[in-house]
Amino acid sequence: MYTIKHAEYRGMVKQGGEQYAQVAVQSLLSGQPEVLAHFVSDGRGGYDMPLLLESHADLDIDWYENNLHQAFVDITDPQGTSRSFAADPKAREQFKKEVLSYGDIREKLQNALGDIK
Repeated sequence: MYTIKHAEYRGMVKQGGEQYAQVAVQSLLSGQPEVLAHFVSDGRGGYDMPLLLESHADLDIDWYENNLHQAFVDITDPQGTSRSFAADPKAREQFKKEVLSYGDIREKLQNALGDIK
């Protein structure tokens, strides 16, 4: 499981031709990488989290967002991520709920993605 220490709305980003509201999430446990959670409206008054990236960015070499050394690893697909919480659908859903309930994240997503009640 991924225990949240801090979550921060980063803004709207385009990834693979799609627009997402991006939230950076830091773990309470040392050694766990930052996770970039990407949200979209689910069309039913809530949010889907279709994309999760682990950030292994190193500011010494990534000062210009260099992705040559796998700075951002897609952990969305459970087939290749058995070591990750993202591989377990229940853990992913719990992670999504915790991110959405952290501080003002839900409010910021509402502002970014439209007024969802």
